[in-house]
Amino acid sequence: ALDMYLLATRLGWQNGIEFPEPWMRRLESMTTFLIAMLRPDGSIARFGDDDGGRTLRLGEHDYYYPRCLVEVAAIVLRRMDFKQDDEELPEEVYWICGESGAKDLLQHSGTGDSRRPASFPDAKIAVLRSGCGREDGWLLGLGQPMGFLSAGHSHPALLSFELVLCG
Repeated sequence: ALDMYLLATRLGWQNGIEFPEPWMRRLESMTTFLIAMLRPDGSIARFGDDDGGRTLRLGEHDYYYPRCLVEVAAIVLRRMDFKQDDEELPEEVYWICGESGAKDLLQHSGTGDSRRPASFPDAKIAVLRSGCGREDGWLLGLGQPMGFLSAGHSHPALLSFELVLCG
């Protein structure tokens, strides 16, 4: 969903539409959640099911390595601390944010500090990290209830976790 919101925001701005603060806060929250869900190798944790879809695929990047979404969000939200690393930017960043947005992001080093524990009560997910490097430890725990009042769709994943140690 984050890619849909980011695209809508960029297209809206290009057409003179300003978005209210709650919209922008939601984008920031979605990005913060996505960053927490990233394993040390940059791939996304996989709980439940998904369709592997994207609203608009502009590059060859793997759906399960959503760095381009985080980099676009960093530009859109003017949160350069979201930048993930100092590698070459994904092509999608240029397509969606233009050369000026990409240049702004390239001027900052990848300083995203996600070492602190993160808790997402609405999703019933908690994440712990020992650092920000590829070799650091990462633990994601899921406390999602099943059945009645769980949005009509759930998986037998109560108290499941993913653990990554030493890459």
